[in-house]
Amino acid sequence: MDFGHNGIMLRDLVCINPRRLAISSTASAICAAVPFAYAQEANTNHVLVDSFESGKIGALPPGWERKKSDNEIEKPYMVKQEDGNRFLAAEDNGQSVILGKNVSIDINKYPYISFRWRVHRIPTGADERAGNSGDSAAAVYVIYKKVMGLVPVTVKYVWSSTLPVGVATQRSGVGRPWIVVADSGEQELGKWRKHVFDVRQAYRDTFGSKPPRTIIGVALLSDANATSSQAFADYDDIYFLAEADAESGVQRFVEAE
Repeated sequence: MDFGHNGIMLRDLVCINPRRLAISSTASAICAAVPFAYAQEANTNHVLVDSFESGKIGALPPGWERKKSDNEIEKPYMVKQEDGNRFLAAEDNGQSVILGKNVSIDINKYPYISFRWRVHRIPTGADERAGNSGDSAAAVYVIYKKVMGLVPVTVKYVWSSTLPVGVATQRSGVGRPWIVVADSGEQELGKWRKHVFDVRQAYRDTFGSKPPRTIIGVALLSDANATSSQAFADYDDIYFLAEADAESGVQRFVEAE
């Protein structure tokens, strides 16, 4: 699978909404970075996507890739260590590069995504509803499938600068993910936040139909290019769980561009 502009390439990771036919530039970002690497560990209770413990400090974690055209861009991601724990750090100054990893996970068996993130700086004035301000301090993409083998269907959990927690929105244009706000604003900056979401229910809530049995990818993005600002965040402990007391994260829908 190949990624494209802003991280994941149009032919692989864009989402089709039959009501929206214009091709988006962000969509071309979601299709060029997911490499042919799979979840690292599975048992009866969970599947590990990454804990970043095997990553070399100061480098990209193994199994995660960007689109080829982003290889010359200053790297906004690297593995860091704090108190003996390794994690992925993102410091985006406008590069807007998505990291992706192929997975093959049966979400009938493991329907809950669990991850931790910590945001240090949010993009100034960002609002995911608009193209000229659609940055997020942190984002975790769940890539469910590719329509006709080409067009991916994606839900994107974000730490938003301005939108309230529980909001779901999707901007117009083919290739836009459904955005679900998991955290918002500056109140929890500098603190690790853990989230667990039901990705099957998230698919039903946003795309309005039965989800596929197996998801095909996970991607990460901290970006501040639209607002010409900065987005600094850390990511850690990405799992899919067999059991959890969790919902989709979708509480209400708002219109977007």
